[in-house]
Amino acid sequence: MKRARSARASRREAVASLPARERVLAAAAELFYRDGVRATGVDTVIAAAGVAKRSFYKHFPSKDELVVAWLQGTSADWLAWFRAGLARRRGGPREKLLAVFDLLDEWMGQPGFRGCPFLNSAHELADLRHPAREEVRRHTAALEGVLRELAGELRPDDAEALAAGLVLLFEGAIVTAVARGGRPARDARRAAARLLAET
Repeated sequence: MKRARSARASRREAVASLPARERVLAAAAELFYRDGVRATGVDTVIAAAGVAKRSFYKHFPSKDELVVAWLQGTSADWLAWFRAGLARRRGGPREKLLAVFDLLDEWMGQPGFRGCPFLNSAHELADLRHPAREEVRRHTAALEGVLRELAGELRPDDAEALAAGLVLLFEGAIVTAVARGGRPARDARRAAARLLAET
């Protein structure tokens, strides 16, 4: 318990030393993911970041712009983690495509997992014209691009369809984990193995 409090205190100190814009993004990342975009007001982010309202609006003229910046940073960080995890895996494209679901299971097992920030945001922001929806599409396209590259090494003539099917399994496992808990990434991996075995 003392160790957890110490870790939280260290994290708060590290965040407090950041420039104002980064403090706002760090606070927004925690609050948006934990409580949701719609439930988190600008004043709550400002208070958590410990910045003046004027400073907040200097960097983020609107909440929408903050949500977009949060999703952009989250996408960059998550994709870097994902690619690094795949790079550590041994084997050919088939093994790496299956390792995608091992990484998913690892991510779901992290403390505080509350689903995918992009799927959550898409659910909350129903307006398809909301600027954050474009970031959701970009992130999904980037994920599918990684899978398409691997699928192209395995089945060049079927790479696009195969990657699309794997993304459906990937996102379906996330939704299932949020709705019902358990370890759906393992079930998705088995389904992916069957899909990859098809001729």
